[in-house]
Amino acid sequence: MKTTIQGDTNRKFESGSGIPLKEMYTKEDLKDFDYDRDLGEAGEYPYTRGLYKGMYRNKIWTRRFLSGFGSAKDSMERLKYLASIGSEGVEVVNDYPTQVGIDADHPMAVDEAGLVGIPVSSLDDVETILEGFPLDKTTITFESSGASGPVLPCMYFAMAQKHGVPFSALNGGAALNLYCQYYSGFVTPQPLDLWSKLAVDVVEFCSKNKLRFATFHTSAHNVSEEGTPAVMEIALGFASTIAFADKLVERGLNFDEFANRVPFTFTIWMDFFEEIAKFRASRRIWARIARERYGSKNPRAQKLYIAARVSGLTAIAQQPLNNVARIAYQLMSAALGGCNAIDPVMYDEPLCLPTEESTWLAMCTQNILAYETGIPNVVDPLAGSYYVEWLTNEVEKRSWELLQKILDKGGLEEGVKDGWIRAMIDEVAIKRQKDIESGAIKLIGINDMVLPPEKEFKVPIHQVSKASTAEQVQRVRDIKKKRNNNAVKELLKKLIAEDKLDNINLVPTMIEACKEYATLGEIWGSLRVGRGLHYDPFEMIESPFKD
Repeated sequence: MKTTIQGDTNRKFESGSGIPLKEMYTKEDLKDFDYDRDLGEAGEYPYTRGLYKGMYRNKIWTRRFLSGFGSAKDSMERLKYLASIGSEGVEVVNDYPTQVGIDADHPMAVDEAGLVGIPVSSLDDVETILEGFPLDKTTITFESSGASGPVLPCMYFAMAQKHGVPFSALNGGAALNLYCQYYSGFVTPQPLDLWSKLAVDVVEFCSKNKLRFATFHTSAHNVSEEGTPAVMEIALGFASTIAFADKLVERGLNFDEFANRVPFTFTIWMDFFEEIAKFRASRRIWARIARERYGSKNPRAQKLYIAARVSGLTAIAQQPLNNVARIAYQLMSAALGGCNAIDPVMYDEPLCLPTEESTWLAMCTQNILAYETGIPNVVDPLAGSYYVEWLTNEVEKRSWELLQKILDKGGLEEGVKDGWIRAMIDEVAIKRQKDIESGAIKLIGINDMVLPPEKEFKVPIHQVSKASTAEQVQRVRDIKKKRNNNAVKELLKKLIAEDKLDNINLVPTMIEACKEYATLGEIWGSLRVGRGLHYDPFEMIESPFKD
């Protein structure tokens, strides 16, 4: 068993982003620090110390869990369990077939439906998942920004109409920014121009109808899970946010209206102080982007609502109980960084879908942090620390420099097209892996404190049953038989016709189609046909509505 020895001469003293660190920080490192410009009060521009006066004294961060597996019924039961132990709101994270825009009964999906994530093919699935959750009293967030991103809100709105719940009473949001997926290597078989059109339509619909449903929801989580450190995560995340915002402004939307609430998902890594600095610096950066790039006058549009999610990469399969300690430290950095919502991973996630026991433990970990540590008693308790303020400034400066470099190269789309962004991401990911292999980065259980396999602690394994996947596939086949297929066909024809016209928002017709139980795959497939593409992105099935 190898352990790290204090005073290791090969050790590098730098942050996860490669920022060199001194032995000690003093007032000399903050000679240019201006309290009002750089810090200010919580709830006031530039929001370094948090979005609201009093912060956690008034409201503890939202405690959430990503969950979903098996059939829609299985997912509903797990969501109800999460609600029963204190999870706030419902988060819908889709399985892979749903994210690429095909139904559970597609030949490519029949063995994949519900394996990792919630399967959603039609309104029937949404009704099942949300059974027992009052729509006007539950915050519902559709987290997947794949091809399901623009369609799921339409199913949700269709459900609200069927249950007589006004759109104004709905609360939650949807992840619609395709660029968050695009730059992080997410391979979609759907055309990006159609994806962009549908996403912008949903934002426009919600903005013009003044819904509380947050649609300008962006993320750096996907690329961070490829191993990118804080500075790169911030720069790429905001580059994708700018790309999406620019599309919305091009449509003629008012920035202060569509950005009336700006949820942003960051990953929580293990570099404790750099993560705290990342969250503080990001609020400051966004406030400046909103004011200086988009001329924002609305303080709500200048506030970055940070939903922080523990990195799956930092949860290690070897000696998985060590993940309990890792998760606790990560949650603490998010709390000290003033995040508004926090999602843990569960200690067993490197091995399986979370069990009820591991989920219970994760909620207890959040509550111990909230109620036993005293951290929520004081706003931004590390403010004024020479090290934390210097590191916040340094993370901000380096993030701005990289963001400006991306914009100077033509923005995110151009950077992806010419391969520069992919190469940058791969370079840091490869370096991290080499540092792990060489021991420059210590990971307990992998290259330090290693146990032979027979000595490993055993944990319960939770897997999705084949019967559950088969049940979901059959549900989709049944709904396609018993619905009014003539009504579905006519509404899909109307959708195709509207897509050929300028300045027509497709959301109202999509809502009507969803009310008749048109499926995700049928909506995407019909629009593909209208644009001269094959109905099925994998060219394995034909449209069931061909004349």
